[in-house]
Amino acid sequence: MSGRRTYMRSYYEKNKERLLSRRAQRYQNDPEFKARLCAQRRDSMRRARLLGNNSENRATAPRQSTGVLMQLPVQGHTFEVPMYGYTEVSSKAAIQRARLSGWSKKDWFPAPTWRNTRNFNLYTEYEMQGIVSIIATHRSKLAANGYSFRATAEFKQDMAALKASMIQGIPLSVIQEAKANAL
Repeated sequence: MSGRRTYMRSYYEKNKERLLSRRAQRYQNDPEFKARLCAQRRDSMRRARLLGNNSENRATAPRQSTGVLMQLPVQGHTFEVPMYGYTEVSSKAAIQRARLSGWSKKDWFPAPTWRNTRNFNLYTEYEMQGIVSIIATHRSKLAANGYSFRATAEFKQDMAALKASMIQGIPLSVIQEAKANAL
C-alpha cells in the first residue's frame, strides 16, 4: 500500500466514530445532503435490479457448476447429459429460485421432466442453456427501455417455444442426429 493510503486508513480508524457522527448529524440537518444520498442509493439499487445482480456483474468469481452426468433414455436412444437443479439454473439465470419454481407451476416455464434419486427436479444442460439465454435476452431488452425484468407475454411465448423444441429436455435436432448416426 502507498504511504498516503496507509495514512488515510489509520486516520479513519482513529476518528471513525467522530466522522460517522458528523455524517449522521449532517444527514439529519442538511436536506440537500440527505436528498443527494437518497438519490444515489436509489440509482444504485435501480442499476443493480436492471443488471440482475448476477455473478458476471460482481467482482467475485462465478460459482462452479455441479452438473451431474445422467444417462437419459429418450425415444430408444440413451443420452449422457449434465443435469442441474432449480438452484443452479436460477443462479446461472440470475433470478430467484422461488420465482423459477413459481413460473414452472404457472406453466410459464418448462417444468423439469427428470428427477434424481432424492426426487429433486432436474433440468438438462440443453434446457438450462435455453432458459438462461431467453432470460438474458429479455432482461437486456427491458433494461434498455428502463424497466426491471418481469415475465411478459413475449417471454412466455419464447419459453413455450423452448419447451416445444425439446422432447424430455433433449432438443429435437440432437435426437434426429442420434437417429441418423444409428442408421
